[in-house]
This record gives sequence, structure tokens and C-alpha cells, in this order.
Amino acid sequence: MQLSKPDQDRVREHLGYTAPKSIPSSLEMFLVQAMENIRSSYAYKGLGGITYWLKRCDKALIASDPTDSRCFSQRQLILGDTNRSTTTIAVIDIDRWYEYYLKETDRLAFKLNIANLQRPNQARMLWTRLGSDYVQGIKGNPDTCISDRIYLSKNYR
Repeated sequence: MQLSKPDQDRVREHLGYTAPKSIPSSLEMFLVQAMENIRSSYAYKGLGGITYWLKRCDKALIASDPTDSRCFSQRQLILGDTNRSTTTIAVIDIDRWYEYYLKETDRLAFKLNIANLQRPNQARMLWTRLGSDYVQGIKGNPDTCISDRIYLSKNYR
């Protein structure tokens, strides 16, 4: 079973795969394979399926927004000539709600068996280029070294 296009975009957004130039081709390939090879309809839509974790990530993202009412740590209603209310939020609460969002994205990444690039310790994979894996993006022979082409053009005619 394959994820629909909007769900694929949501997975990319939640797991940090939205910067196409900085993602190694091997990580992109693992993500595409994971989104295309979901074993059953229960793993896709059932309780604990991919769409379930996507909904949880959406809710956690909304809750991690500091302007959302769930994040406010203190509310005051000041009565007098002019009634007004104030709400405040502590920095600790912002960090707590963002950590909650990261845990939900970790669960989604675990379900798909891919890396969660939202986490700072896994985001270093964006700049790690492994020489052992090469995914050919353009049809034709892979052009690995210019010096080989120069040598071969001079010595073998």
C-alpha cells in the first residue's frame, strides 16, 4: 500500500525531509521506499497506523505553537473600570510542548523505520555524505571523476 500524496507531504514536513538539496540521496530513497511499501491497510489506517501517527503529529505541532491556548501557563482576569485578561507562557513550557512534538515525530519515524531529521542529533545526517551509496539521478552512465575522462580521452582514441 502507498501513502497518498498529501500524506507523503505531511510525513516529509513532520520528519524534516523538506529541504531537497541538503538531504542525501540514500535518506531520500529510504523515505520513498518506506512510504511506498506499507504492508497492509491496517498499518495504513488502523489504530496505530501511519495516518493515526500523522494526526497525532498534527495535533502536537499545533499544541507546540506558543500562541495556542494549550501552552499558556497562567491566565489573569483583571476586573475594574476596564476589564482585561492576560495570558503568559514560560519558556520551560514552550520547551516541554516542543519536546512533546518531537516525541510524536519520533514515533512516526519509528513506525516508518526511517531517521527523524527534526531531532538535532539526527539532523547531522543531512551533511554526512557516504561514499558507499550512490543513487543515480540522471539517466546514463554515472560521471564519477573528471580526471578519468581527461586521461581516457588523451590516451585512448
